[in-house]
Amino acid sequence: MPSEAKPKKLEEKIREEGGQELKSLKKKKKKKKKKKKKKKKKKKKKKKKKKKKKKKKKKKKKKKKKKKKKKKKKKKKKKKKKKKKKKKKKKKKKKKKKKKKKKKKKKKKKKKKKKEYTMKTKTPRRKKAMNARFGKA
Repeated sequence: MPSEAKPKKLEEKIREEGGQELKSLKKKKKKKKKKKKKKKKKKKKKKKKKKKKKKKKKKKKKKKKKKKKKKKKKKKKKKKKKKKKKKKKKKKKKKKKKKKKKKKKKKKKKKKKKKEYTMKTKTPRRKKAMNARFGKA
């Protein structure tokens, strides 16, 4: 690859002029890479702690017993409500009036009868056309 060959030549030139510049550039690159790796490791540790907390939340057996007691109380209340409903008067439902749709009357097309051409029109071209239509030569 020609793109990879060019930077090697540049590195050789820098070594001839002054090797300290090249070393300092390499050290900076290495430091940046190390910092990135440390950050990734910290994130992984945090994820593991969250998973442990979720498992503890699932183990709650005491709350299930309380829910069963509440259901029994609710059933008693429902029976009382049914007795009250019988005493209430039934409301009359209002009937909605249906709108009648108007039917459109279909217009009958009148059949045109073929009439014989009369000499009313003035243009000679029209005369020929009308005569040809009505079967006159």
